[in-house]
Amino acid sequence: AITVTPNPLVNGTVGVAYSASPTASANSGGPYTYTWSATGLPAGLAVNSSTGAVSGTPSAIGSATITASTTVAGQTCAGTTPLTVNAAPTGSLQVSKSVTGSPVGFSSPSFSIQVACSVSGFNQTLTLVDGGSQTITGIPTGTTCTVTEPSPLPAAPAGYDYAAPVITPSGVQTIGNGTTVSVAVTNPLTLKLGSLQLSKSVSGQPAGFTSPDYTLHVDCSDNSFDQDVLIKAAENKTISNIPHG
Repeated sequence: AITVTPNPLVNGTVGVAYSASPTASANSGGPYTYTWSATGLPAGLAVNSSTGAVSGTPSAIGSATITASTTVAGQTCAGTTPLTVNAAPTGSLQVSKSVTGSPVGFSSPSFSIQVACSVSGFNQTLTLVDGGSQTITGIPTGTTCTVTEPSPLPAAPAGYDYAAPVITPSGVQTIGNGTTVSVAVTNPLTLKLGSLQLSKSVSGQPAGFTSPDYTLHVDCSDNSFDQDVLIKAAENKTISNIPHG
């Protein structure tokens, strides 16, 4: 009988380089020269027919049988050892979108969110609206991903601007085994601001006229800007940072 060791071979993992060097021995006699073969070997792996070495990077799960055979006294003798290739451990990345400071009746446009990962097969552009989220699953453990929101952003509601997006947590995220990394992308909406310029003129003044202070009353729909302004003739004064509308 032929014995192949180790039995079984060390398990492989999809996407991870694999190498094993089984050996064969006869219960009696020898030494013998062995011919090696495999059945059911997952794609990406190969066996050296002379040495039995198994190597490569498997791209699929599966179970294989590695066989060493030789001829003794006209009869073929063989021994085997199994090899199993398992799926790579994976995790997930969830990306959510929110818009803050939106006006009543706000209807969210679609935002484009880019995900760039160290495993290129998971690079993609997500389309999200306010309150929406998407989850990318099956990402190999240890993969690093970065979430960004490119410019230009969609058109803001009338009278508003989008501030720079806030991404939490920011920077490179590492995918863990069986876990979900959550990244929130927030777009703050801010009111556009304007200014009100006041000027005063007096006509028909005599020579040597010295202007007194005149009181101008400013009454705004946003009462926080209501005020009395003292101003002289030929003078200008500006009230800044008044919200649009």
